[in-house]
Amino acid sequence: MRPKLVAANWKMNKTQADIDPYVRTLRAAAPVVQLQRLLIFPPLPLLAPLREKVRDLPLRLGSQTMHWKEEGAYTGEVSYAMLSEMGATCVLIGHSERRMHSGETDEIVNLKVLAALQHRLTAVLCIGESLEARRMGLTAEMLRIQLTLALQGVSLSDVSRLVIAYEPIWAIGTGETASTEVIQDAHRAIRALLDQRFTPGRSDSVAILYGGSVSPKQAPDILSCEEVDGALVGNASLSAESLLAILCCLPSSPTSDRSDWKAIVRSRHALQTDSR
Repeated sequence: MRPKLVAANWKMNKTQADIDPYVRTLRAAAPVVQLQRLLIFPPLPLLAPLREKVRDLPLRLGSQTMHWKEEGAYTGEVSYAMLSEMGATCVLIGHSERRMHSGETDEIVNLKVLAALQHRLTAVLCIGESLEARRMGLTAEMLRIQLTLALQGVSLSDVSRLVIAYEPIWAIGTGETASTEVIQDAHRAIRALLDQRFTPGRSDSVAILYGGSVSPKQAPDILSCEEVDGALVGNASLSAESLLAILCCLPSSPTSDRSDWKAIVRSRHALQTDSR
């Protein structure tokens, strides 16, 4: 059975002052929301402080990037050992913003994937087509190239620590969201490529997330798609309430999650306020 996940990418947002109220909201919702399905990728300076605040919660923390070398003269970079020490168990690799703004090529993405898996980190691999590729009908081909190059050298035994995030570049941070039909087609293509790369049926253990301006309004339709195993959330994850609303749309969430969590959060917040 494929895991169902929501990954929150804070990008270059928030400071330490924002952590306490954010975590209070998550903690208040913990009795009715499946936080074990939540991954949070804060900016690197917030990773260790956030870890200290959520030690008692079942969510997982990750980094937005990682160098493939263990150490060395790589100014501004971070190694797996540093990330593990700060509490990271997963890492985003190949996000379109890293590819566009930081010069990450498919070869670099591959090196990072191999390093993450070698050091027992979950690799959340991001792939997706440009608007030009979509208009030219090249979505499937672009996904094939990115996935093939990123997974060179990855062994069958490592597949269980792999998550794929399909993020159409034209939908990231634009407010545009792919239709459920487009999302389903892309996810089916990715799953077929994984089966070809490894063995038939092996993709059944790999979660494929959708990332592209996911919001609480769109989440119910997107996360109800059979081929969608969760969401990679950007701007909407900056609000704990919005993130929880998306998390509650996962098909595996109990019905009570969707109807009761807001009331429970309000009541627990009131109790916390009264106790101070």
